[in-house]
This record gives sequence, structure tokens and C-alpha cells, in this order.
Amino acid sequence: MPERTPAGLFEGILLRRGDPGYDRARADAVWNGLTPERFPEAILQAAAERDIPLALAWARAQGLRVSTRSGGHNWSGSQLRDGGLLIDLSRLRHCSVDPVSATAEVGPAVTGTDLVEALAPHDLAFPVGHCPSVAVGGFLLSGGLGWNSRVWGPACADVLEIRAVTADGRTVICSETENADLFWAARGAGPGFFAVVTGFRLGLHPHPAAITTTGLTFPLADVERVTGWAVRTARDLPSNVETALVLAASGEATATAPPGRGSPSVPPRSPRHGTRRSLLSNPWVPARSPGKPCPGSCPSRRPSPHCTPALLGRGRRRIATRPTRCGRRRATRP
Repeated sequence: MPERTPAGLFEGILLRRGDPGYDRARADAVWNGLTPERFPEAILQAAAERDIPLALAWARAQGLRVSTRSGGHNWSGSQLRDGGLLIDLSRLRHCSVDPVSATAEVGPAVTGTDLVEALAPHDLAFPVGHCPSVAVGGFLLSGGLGWNSRVWGPACADVLEIRAVTADGRTVICSETENADLFWAARGAGPGFFAVVTGFRLGLHPHPAAITTTGLTFPLADVERVTGWAVRTARDLPSNVETALVLAASGEATATAPPGRGSPSVPPRSPRHGTRRSLLSNPWVPARSPGKPCPGSCPSRRPSPHCTPALLGRGRRRIATRPTRCGRRRATRP
């Protein structure tokens, strides 16, 4: 294990470029494995909030620019910057719920799954990201379009307060009445926010009373016709209905890429174009295939029976219900 340097300054671990463990920490900083060719000078795996002001002071003394990472769900990998200090907040996962005031206090690395599991016993909800492994830190700083956002609005609208460390090392509380300028910027600034957020206080919603899902699958050749129909239909749907258009290969998912088209052992899978809808959709009961941490913007990846364009107007549905662990019933397809 690398030495906790400099001179035991941090409770967490500081990895300089070239240290054992640096390459793994750099790769882990990006969720999808598409690691850009950018190399921070050092990565601090912060263990607690007290590491953050110390890290900023150390970076200032070393002349290093600072970036942060909570869950790493950034398609461009903006958290990896050449010659800077990456502060990895992924260990700040504290989460507490006050059902009386319908609020929660969470660390930046708390994921949608973490928050769902904490809120479900209290029949409370929050519009977390559609992908359950997305951490709230970057999600909320970027605005946060999650489950039921058409009803509840962007998730950042439910942020009541943040706790942040500014560039000069001060830990401040930001809300509508305290440090309001920072609070305003925190709800949408994304990775460019000019402080390190170490905690959020969130306003919560009552758990939806019912959840149903339905899906339609079409051949890729009909993509233009289906998309036009889906867009027109979505405009007239009530706000508690979410619509997603998904392009996906048909058949069961595989752990590795199948052989090429010339292989007789694995026939090529024909692409499908699907449209899925979720009524009162929320993240408490998302179904997903094993090994697929991100189900996309719908509660189920499992396609409905194949539909033809003739079924566009009426939509074939097969829906059944079963109990969920939180006592509600959810819709599934057999």
C-alpha cells in the first residue's frame, strides 16, 4: 500500500503518478472504461471531509489545478486533467434520512441505489438518475434529470442546502439564505463548479402509489416511422409518463463481443428499435439484467413481443404485477 504522504497529511491516500496503484485509481475514475489519455499529477482518495481543505492547500502550494470525481459518470472523463490533482470523493457515502421532515443528508458518492434503499422503508422518493450507479455529486451539480422529472422537475430543484469547501479552504453551508450565490451556481454548474461539495441536504417526495411499464419493439428498418410516431405521442402524454427510444441489438446480452458475421457458430443479431413508457416511473423497482449496471432510461431492458408498424396506433402490451420488497406492486412483462 502506498505511503500516506506527504508526511501523513491526509487521512486518505495520495497517489502520485508512477506510484503503485496510480494506474488503477486513474482507470477507476471513469465509469465506462473509456479512459482518456490525460494524466493527473496526483490522485487523492479522500477518506473524510477533513481531507478536502488540506488537499486544496497542498494543491495550491504545488501549483496544481484541481478536479473532483464522485461516481465518475462523465462521458468526456472531465475529471481526468493533465498535471492536476484529482480529488476522488467516492468514499464520502454517508446517507441519513429524516422521515419527519422528509429530508435526507447525503455525501457526493451516494448512488441512486444507495438512496433508493435508504428511502424505500419510509415510503419516500427522490428523482435519482436513471442509471442506478450514478452518484448524486455530479448528477445534482449538472442539474439532474432523473426519474419522474417531468412531474418533480430536475433533481437540483430538490436540493435544499449544500456543504462545500471553497478554494481558500473554508467549509461553508450554502442555501437560499446563506451563501446564496454559491447555492445558485451549484444547481447546474456541473464539473466546473468552483468549490468541492461534500454533502447535500435533499427535499423528498412521497413514494408513487403505482408503477407500470410497457414496451414495444420494432425492426430497425422502421426507425424513421416509429420515431415520428413516438415523438408525436410523447407530446400528448401526461407528465407522469416517461418515454424512451432505445436502439439495441436483439437477443440476450453477452459478456463478450460475439465472433464476426462470418462465424457459423453465432448468427448475427438483427438490430431492433424500441420505445418504452413508464407510468409514475421511479427508481425504487428498476428491473435490469445481471451484469448490466446501467439499464438506460427505462425500468426494464426486456423487450415486449415483436410489433409491426400496423400496431403503432394501438400498441401491444403484456403487463402483469408482482409485489416489490417495499410493499408496492410493480408491473412486469411475462
